[in-house]
Amino acid sequence: MVRNRRWVIIATMLLLVLASGYWQSLLAQEEEITVQTCMECHSDSSLTIEDEQGHEISLYVDLKQLQHSIHGDLQCTDCHQDINEIPHPEHLQRVNCGSCHETEMIQCQNGIHGSRRLAGDKDAACCVDCHGSHNILPSSDPQSLTNPLN
Repeated sequence: MVRNRRWVIIATMLLLVLASGYWQSLLAQEEEITVQTCMECHSDSSLTIEDEQGHEISLYVDLKQLQHSIHGDLQCTDCHQDINEIPHPEHLQRVNCGSCHETEMIQCQNGIHGSRRLAGDKDAACCVDCHGSHNILPSSDPQSLTNPLN
């Protein structure tokens, strides 16, 4: 009887240890970061940050504009690849458009803007200066920043 009781106690303790590790691993898993997660903060039109030169930069994202953009079906972390937790660090890496648009990035680097940026000119135009960021539309769209009529 004592021997069976000992096995019951050992089995119970083992189950508790395994179960607690299982639940801890479930709790430790990162929460999926969705557009809605990001919009909890970035829907605030007063959300800003200062760049290295002290200029105020808006971090507001117009959700309607984003949803109608050419990238509207992407998650924020598809472009902002260094975000893996919320809240994220205040200063993030610049989005690398070339991670998806490799051919266009090579063409840009071989042109005037890209060669100046590669030479260290921080004032040289980058992708978002002409194409926009959260509002990118096909150049055939009359509302596109790169439409020939704009």
